[in-house]
Amino acid sequence: MLNKIKLLTASLILALSIIVLPASPVLAASKPPVHHLVVTIHKPAPLVSPAVMKAWAWVGWCETHDNWKMEGSMYAGALGITRTNWISYGGQKFAVDAAHATPQQQAYIASRIQGPYPIPDQPTGQYCNSNGW
Repeated sequence: MLNKIKLLTASLILALSIIVLPASPVLAASKPPVHHLVVTIHKPAPLVSPAVMKAWAWVGWCETHDNWKMEGSMYAGALGITRTNWISYGGQKFAVDAAHATPQQQAYIASRIQGPYPIPDQPTGQYCNSNGW
């Protein structure tokens, strides 16, 4: 019981000294420095170049009139990518299908599907008709 009284007395004296005594300039000077967190957000590099994106944008216009969110029974996205090709060429790392991917992501997968064959700069005439590209 005596130990409890001594502990209570010591706690009370400590509490009163914190409340009553003014802050010591030594203690104020010894506070750790305040650190500020600086966050820099870097924009990721584009998946395809602006020229390639422009070419695929024309194809998207021919295929779906720029409906990058188009969902069909067999094709998806503005470029009309089949679900099988979307999966086979790595599209699922971006989205479940082309309709849920960004235009850049669709152009990237379309470029992988297209391989070494060139994309027309502006698919008009024989490249762009009512049946698509």
